[in-house]
Amino acid sequence: MNFKITEFSTICFFIIGFLQIINGQARQPTGVLFDPGGYRLSFGDEIQILVFGEPEATAQVKINRKGAIRLVYISGDVPLVGLTAKEAEAFISKQYYEQRIYRNANVMLKITTYTAKEIMVTGKFAKIGPFAFPPEVEAMDILEVITRNGGFQEIAKTSEVKVTRTVHDNKGGSTKETYTVDVKARMEGDADLEPFMIYPGDTLFVREKLI
Repeated sequence: MNFKITEFSTICFFIIGFLQIINGQARQPTGVLFDPGGYRLSFGDEIQILVFGEPEATAQVKINRKGAIRLVYISGDVPLVGLTAKEAEAFISKQYYEQRIYRNANVMLKITTYTAKEIMVTGKFAKIGPFAFPPEVEAMDILEVITRNGGFQEIAKTSEVKVTRTVHDNKGGSTKETYTVDVKARMEGDADLEPFMIYPGDTLFVREKLI
């Protein structure tokens, strides 16, 4: 296959993006519910892949049990599990370049279906058990999750909420990561604290405070 040069596609990509901003199409939805930037791709996720200027490369695929996908023109599996959407875009673009398919592939990846669309809430919350995300939501700020779930019990140690997340690698393995989030400070409006996003598959736990 001839090595395709996509500088013209790059120009078109930026023109389209500019027009979308003018028309209001590129604005982010309001609220705290849409921030998928930290989500890492998992087994069974369904994704859409576009290569600007190369419609034949468009694909709607599901990440298989090996943690990979197959794409037109690319030889072999493309492992994506454990990568964020941005990392996956860069990795796919690199594969196109290294296999001499597209020189400057502008890849866009969108997660269309998550494997897990709920989290588990345990400990001294008002309600415990699975908490389902609304269908249109990709991620939620931790305050939004706790509010929608009914808040805490009075005895909860709100300054130490544990968030456990499964992180998959591109070899089929996975590790557990646990974060301690000071929800109390966030509820009190500490402006120095960044939003903490909760993603499908996370587990929240809060213990009883010591009196």
